Amino acid sequence: MTTEGGGSARTPLEALLLAIRHSRASHLTGSTVLRQVLGGSYRDLVQGDRFDLAPAWELLAAQPKFDSAELMPALALVKSWEGKLGKTVVLPPAMQELGERELADMAATVRVPAAELASVLRGGKVTTDHVDQIPETEPARSDTPRMRKVKRAEGGPTEPRPGTKPPRPRLTDKQRRTVMLAAGAVAVMGFAVAGLFLLKSCQDRSWQSMPVEFAGEIPLARAERSGPEVAGTLRDGAWLRLPAARRKEQMAAALRALPSGVDAFLVREPAGAIRATARWYGKRPRQIAVTLR
Repeated sequence: MTTEGGGSARTPLEALLLAIRHSRASHLTGSTVLRQVLGGSYRDLVQGDRFDLAPAWELLAAQPKFDSAELMPALALVKSWEGKLGKTVVLPPAMQELGERELADMAATVRVPAAELASVLRGGKVTTDHVDQIPETEPARSDTPRMRKVKRAEGGPTEPRPGTKPPRPRLTDKQRRTVMLAAGAVAVMGFAVAGLFLLKSCQDRSWQSMPVEFAGEIPLARAERSGPEVAGTLRDGAWLRLPAARRKEQMAAALRALPSGVDAFLVREPAGAIRATARWYGKRPRQIAVTLR
């Protein structure tokens, strides 16, 4: 499969950066550092005709001020670009319970200019907001040997060859600080990626028990929290036979009752299968998407 615009092999990565840049999660990127780190994990992201967003999610989730509700619309938009990218976009586990309508609603909240998307699909790079590289300007210097050859070929006057090489241009204090900060950020994020892939190999997540009072009318036997997610196990399976509209209202009410750091509430049946999911998404005022299975 090829991209709609005949882009480069790195087009899926640039498309991801483009979607994030125009979303509420833009504070997590906008710099060349993220492109470098994700580029180093390119084989984990793109495998054949698959574009797996799980490694990118794990990397961004480790960054300060991460909010899954801000990132999910951007990833939903990348999912909607499957035909343009020529790749099957695999959403991270935290989004795999969402239906097509929910994903479409999320994607619609991110506005990406058509011209920028077309540029990326043709193989262009996303313009970054922060300067993490040394400016590409150079101080005035004498002509290079290649330039002198061109002048001689055109009949121009030749210049005497200098006896010594001109001194190499020195970086300013500001440029040195920029290089040091960028290198430090790459190193820190590189260690974060390594740690995340080690964690990914573990089969069990760390869950902590919590009171079930937030569930309201949902009959939970117990509830546990792991990061921004809370999972509850039903005490009475009869709840699954209630009208869908009523269950959705109860799921939304339970999510609102949870602490602000919780972005998703899952309900499992006693056997362990997930039967309902409620998630925050969208710009403020934030909205709740409820999926029943």
